[in-house]
Amino acid sequence: MQQKYTDLIVFNKWELVDERRYDECLDRVGDLELLIANVKSTKGRVDQSLLLGLDSALAKDGDSISGGYSKDKPAHEHSQDHETEVEVLSVTLVSEGDKPKSVNLDSLETFLLSAPKDEVYRIKGIVAASHPMASSNGDVDESAGSQPRVATYILNWAFGRWTFTYTDTTLPAPVSVASSKVETAVSTTHETILRMTIVLARGEASKWKNRLEKGGMIEQEDEGGFLMVGRIV
Repeated sequence: MQQKYTDLIVFNKWELVDERRYDECLDRVGDLELLIANVKSTKGRVDQSLLLGLDSALAKDGDSISGGYSKDKPAHEHSQDHETEVEVLSVTLVSEGDKPKSVNLDSLETFLLSAPKDEVYRIKGIVAASHPMASSNGDVDESAGSQPRVATYILNWAFGRWTFTYTDTTLPAPVSVASSKVETAVSTTHETILRMTIVLARGEASKWKNRLEKGGMIEQEDEGGFLMVGRIV
């Protein structure tokens, strides 16, 4: 029963044993035949970006929720604060057109189903959608029934399982970045329809950034839209 609801194994106090003993513990976990990610703690601490899958742009109080990360703090200082075993991507999808737009939920679900648990640890996002997507257990949140056609939902994915929950939170306005194409997208006729943070295993960020930018995973329901993917950790 405990194995069924486990989505992360943390090795604590591993610094106190030799490499052989640690390998023995890894073997014992392997004997359980669980498709579950594992990480080492650092003096009893685990990076909050891994546990929460949340960046400051998605939090009402970024410093208190995301472990003190902020856009004004240099990246090298972040790495000194936490000897992290993860890398984090920030994803923004900006709509194109005058009418309210939705994220393509078929493409999004395909992405969620295909994300390997040993590469992708957490996905947290705010999504504008024309209808609710089923959570991984089949439940559908119908709370937005009387709301406008395009409503906002919170996506919370962890190691193969996810929930998709209605919220009255408003997606943040698009921000200008160093790209003439994207700067065109942040006019008054365009809106953010997805903000997402993806927490990955160390060494996976560049590969997944390229995959997302190629398209087909996170996109507008109809043609158009501008996808921005950046690494924050």
